[in-house]
Amino acid sequence: MCTLLQNLGFSFHKARLVSDHLDTAKRLAWLEDKGPALGRAAKRTNGWILFAEEARVAQGGSLSSPWARHGHQPEVPPSGKRKGYKGFGAIAYFSGRLFSQGIEGRLNSESDHTFLQMLLEHTQEQVFVLHDGAR
Repeated sequence: MCTLLQNLGFSFHKARLVSDHLDTAKRLAWLEDKGPALGRAAKRTNGWILFAEEARVAQGGSLSSPWARHGHQPEVPPSGKRKGYKGFGAIAYFSGRLFSQGIEGRLNSESDHTFLQMLLEHTQEQVFVLHDGAR
């Protein structure tokens, strides 16, 4: 089957995840209008544009696709714990300055609010935060 597919011009590729809820028109409007307006506003007020994101990292081993000698499947013993590390991060668009904060507990609106408060403690300037998935 592999040979047949290769002969037909196909090759093996890792799939790329594509969101099914993106609105192309809204995205283009943001790129052409809202994004540049945000940049002008930040420069005019000497403000910061921050791109923010939250992350969870499992403490256990990875079960993705590690390398191993042929015929020797890697084994990752479970720890019995489902603990992980969680935190927030933001990077300033113009300067590249990085802000981060690890958290205990859950990633939710309360922990997000705490992170945003921490960001505001580091500046007296206007702050424009673009947070993935946030409204």
